[in-house]
Amino acid sequence: MIRNLKTFLETVSLLLIAFASNAQAEFSHPINQDTLISNKSTEYKVALLLPFQANKIVTDSLGNPEGIPSVSRLAIEFYEGVRLALDSLQQDGISLKLFVFDTQADTNHLKVILTNPQMQSMDLIIGPVYNSELNLAQKFAAKYHVPLISPLSSNFVTADNPFFISANASLKSHCESIFNYITQHDKPSQIIFIYRNNDNEKNVMNYFNSFNQKSGNAIKFVSLTDSSSRTQSSLISTLTDSDKNIIIIPSFSETFVYSISKTLNAIAPQRNITVYGMPTWKDFESLQLGWMDTLHMHFTTNTWYQKSDSATTKLMNDYQSKFDIKPTDFSLQGYDIMQYAGELLMNYGKNITQNFTLPVHQTLVNRFMISPVINGDHTDQFENKFVFMLQFDNGTIQIVKQ
Repeated sequence: MIRNLKTFLETVSLLLIAFASNAQAEFSHPINQDTLISNKSTEYKVALLLPFQANKIVTDSLGNPEGIPSVSRLAIEFYEGVRLALDSLQQDGISLKLFVFDTQADTNHLKVILTNPQMQSMDLIIGPVYNSELNLAQKFAAKYHVPLISPLSSNFVTADNPFFISANASLKSHCESIFNYITQHDKPSQIIFIYRNNDNEKNVMNYFNSFNQKSGNAIKFVSLTDSSSRTQSSLISTLTDSDKNIIIIPSFSETFVYSISKTLNAIAPQRNITVYGMPTWKDFESLQLGWMDTLHMHFTTNTWYQKSDSATTKLMNDYQSKFDIKPTDFSLQGYDIMQYAGELLMNYGKNITQNFTLPVHQTLVNRFMISPVINGDHTDQFENKFVFMLQFDNGTIQIVKQ
């Protein structure tokens, strides 16, 4: 169902949405009083910077929309999740004012937003989405000491900015999680790392090499081409008959992953093979379920939820009741990030970055384990380093680490 133009314009034209309650906050998890910061308030201001792109909506002669851009739809879905979280936070007595801005996915427009005097008084910024925009916004956050949560990007890197918080684990953190899981769970005599000679996959190879220097495991690095005959020959000569073959494939290319998986599946009956892949693999439509089962395929992801879970079911029903449409993954991420941020502000005041040493915080589709990214004697940024490990088993995806 595509939202109509009236709903869309009502959504993105809002510049200020205020939610307030005088009730006291109550939480299901205990608050560590020793870590509380005195800089607390009765109400907090949060800026939400998203690319609604209301300026790019095309209508017909009757004013009906001819479609909503995909970027705009993403922003609306995320925003609606935020709205639902605000309802929940309000019920818990958390008083927030949400300032909503349309960045238009335009750095020049974002510059105008950041010159708004209100921005300097914000207690938290959520967004923007794109790396070019994040580069501008993180400089603003550092200058005015306003914590900024990057909600969707996982590959933006900043330096010496303890006010920048990435809500998603970086590729390096995904790789570290894979390596730690393999060494603790599989305990193989050797790990086989299959890669192509390109910058992206060599970068991942360097990550695993650095992890391995600390543990001393044997990793056999095998560089392959796209040639199917050479690939199969190289793979067969690399595998062992007498031990478990733990194989890491750092490719984000669906075509290459399909080719390697097909080859491995053909020789799997004579070998004990377990394959570990990258976060994007769960979206690869060409991979056959039978192959995934045979290869005991594992991969990581930043978010995960069971649709049958009672809390998930309730949220989805509440969302559909409020917005007359089913939530998407972006909606659920918007809900989780706003819920987490709101509780941080109410529990620990404006200096939330001083309270990230707390245990893993569980939300609906995320787990938040915010850790500093240390560079020498300073913090480059904060990052949510929690990663779900998933495995295909009997035609379904199962969590094996959470």
